[in-house]
Amino acid sequence: MELPADHSLPEVGPHRGGLWGGLLAGGAGQRLGSADKGWLTLAGHPLVQHVLGLMQTHCSQVVINANRNLAAYAALGYPVVSDIMPFAGPLGGMVSLFAAFPQQLWLMAPCDTLGWPDHLVQRLLARYQEGRYDVVIAGCDGRVMPVLGLYGPGCQPQLIRAFQEGESAPRRALEGLHWDVLWLAQGALININTPEALQAAAASAAGEIAPP
Repeated sequence: MELPADHSLPEVGPHRGGLWGGLLAGGAGQRLGSADKGWLTLAGHPLVQHVLGLMQTHCSQVVINANRNLAAYAALGYPVVSDIMPFAGPLGGMVSLFAAFPQQLWLMAPCDTLGWPDHLVQRLLARYQEGRYDVVIAGCDGRVMPVLGLYGPGCQPQLIRAFQEGESAPRRALEGLHWDVLWLAQGALININTPEALQAAAASAAGEIAPP
């Protein structure tokens, strides 16, 4: 899949290998009053900065997928790529990153999932490097989480094709690929996708309730 000719792309420095980070911040935030979730504040910092802090220690390059407040995201010092089709959901954000910078090994992560265990990325990489899987994603509290995981170059053509054929759900787009789930302990991740979840996370950060 080629990006449209008028689709602006950021410049990056000399080619970097290793693990690339794709920070997904392009959602419409419908359950949060159409807020740009990346800029919701928790413990004095926007969510996007919390996730950048988790990614940058593991990734040779981080790229932000966003559809609003592009200048503000770019001011964080990382390349920014918008969706090929605006607000096309997490799969749209992922394939836009694949098309912009093909053939990378990507660590995908949404801007609203925090509390990663220290070992998460190392365990995802170890499972991927076994060579049996195109994709290794996290799972927590009985749910698979396709937006948090590793996506190798081998999986990208099928995911792009599924998107072009109208698929919008990353989980369904994985059908036919070799993929696995790294299950985490109950309550290991914090998902902030409702006002109540943001309030609970803020209370936890302030020490008013025990962390999950």
